[in-house]
Amino acid sequence: MDSVRGPEGVQGPEGVQGREAVHRPEGVQEPEGVQEPEAVQDAARPEPSGPTYAELFEHARRQAGPRGGRAPRPERDAREVAWWRVRSLRRVAGVHRVVIALGFCAAVGSVALTGPPKEDALKLYAVGVLVLGALVYSCHQLLTVGRPAARAMVRALADSVHVRRRYALLYDPRGGAPVLVLFPMYDGWDARPEAVLRLIPPGPPKQPRRGLPAKPAGTVELHGWRDFTVDGRPFVVAWIDGRPHWPAGPYQEADGPEFAALIDRLAPPLEVQAS
Repeated sequence: MDSVRGPEGVQGPEGVQGREAVHRPEGVQEPEGVQEPEAVQDAARPEPSGPTYAELFEHARRQAGPRGGRAPRPERDAREVAWWRVRSLRRVAGVHRVVIALGFCAAVGSVALTGPPKEDALKLYAVGVLVLGALVYSCHQLLTVGRPAARAMVRALADSVHVRRRYALLYDPRGGAPVLVLFPMYDGWDARPEAVLRLIPPGPPKQPRRGLPAKPAGTVELHGWRDFTVDGRPFVVAWIDGRPHWPAGPYQEADGPEFAALIDRLAPPLEVQAS
């Protein structure tokens, strides 16, 4: 999340342009043979390339595994309460690290008050300095990175601007992080990926996949399109099966060798996997 700036450095809604921000009124039918707005290509944008939706759907099905443990407990709606009252956003912002550091500081302070032996005083002093440094660092990260990121997520989720896309849920072999590979809604099984969105694993360290979408492929609503990174990439939140899935980075369009390398890493050719 270090690539996302806080409210001071982001652009307003007027910076959102292009086909994602256009919506048809509900209930209005398109004439037969006319494509949806999502299928209109910008002449300046390169044509999507890479494996098809059918191929990545198969990869997603193969990679899908048990989520492990019980389903995550329901939590407060981030659109209705302050971000710090939402359990998952507190974790994203790093509040738990501050609490842990405070606990260690309290433990060291209580030992110091009991009057440790003189031979242990130097060790206790060194531990106290380390713990206090960890507390200062955790608070700094919370205030400068975690809180702005959490607030940006809430703004994105609460924004009325959203688009619908198909997704295939894949996992990066470098660490196992979940990645949504996104496709146009109406281009069929031959559609090419148009973007990716990295997700923060919602589960605990031993069961990081717990809480991810139950289906390896389906439909996602992308909310936001208000805040941008310094290189102009929009910041969005995925909404799947009635709950948000917080992003680990900005919306990344299919726009270069970096994207192609990521797709190849997420879904190598099946014959290569078989060998």
